[in-house]
Amino acid sequence: MSDIIRRDPRAEWIARNRLHPLHAAMQPALNSWMGPNGLLRKNVHGLGFIGPNGIKRIDRSGAQQGGAVKRSAAADVQLPLHAIVEPAFYITVVPDMVGGRLSSHDRDLLGLARQLAGAEGAVLAVVFGEHKETAFDVAGVDRLLIIDGAGFDGYSPEQRVQGLRAVDNQFNPRHWLLPDSRSGGGELGRRFAASIGERPATRIWQVKDQLCISRAGAGREDLVRPLARLILAAVECAEPVSETRHEVLYWRSSCPQAWRAACRV
Repeated sequence: MSDIIRRDPRAEWIARNRLHPLHAAMQPALNSWMGPNGLLRKNVHGLGFIGPNGIKRIDRSGAQQGGAVKRSAAADVQLPLHAIVEPAFYITVVPDMVGGRLSSHDRDLLGLARQLAGAEGAVLAVVFGEHKETAFDVAGVDRLLIIDGAGFDGYSPEQRVQGLRAVDNQFNPRHWLLPDSRSGGGELGRRFAASIGERPATRIWQVKDQLCISRAGAGREDLVRPLARLILAAVECAEPVSETRHEVLYWRSSCPQAWRAACRV
């Protein structure tokens, strides 16, 4: 079970509305308060926790060990390792990496790449510049290529297209996946498609049986077409990877001149 605390807008509205019948039940239980005579009152019924046998326990140290054990046990779960020693082909993903980290859109894209890779292919993620992400392994990345250098800092679509062309010539991926977003993936994907002469499949929200389905008509219609080599996927195009852990092999290139030389046809 996830430890993320989610907001309940309806419960917050009831807590603000003093005339609601459930207003009193939504108020937080006070463990201690100051009485009218200046004495500190304590609610002894609000202390403790329910143990594994259904009996209420009171931890005199105040740490309440029951909840802490459950949280630490959930954190120690190790996902099975999925390693590709010699991949038959590559599925290359170019995430947006907004703020140097994988966004939810990027994780959806990696989930789609994992579906296309299957058991024989490897997911290759191409990242430009420095990043702060530490969870590439649980996101579904098998190979990580970091292209850094002063020429790739900031807004540099032309330099990044040259780097992607070099990756295309070296690895010859079966499919290219980029996020169809306003954070740079949509523009970079269209520039790269024009550079290599591929017709991209844009606004893809589902891939099934060698067919890709995209949004058309201002999002009111679905357009079905054969699976393209270059895909610009929309949000929630696939489920993120959550059941496996992957062996991330790092590659790094910091020589823009070498990449430009590799792009020459």
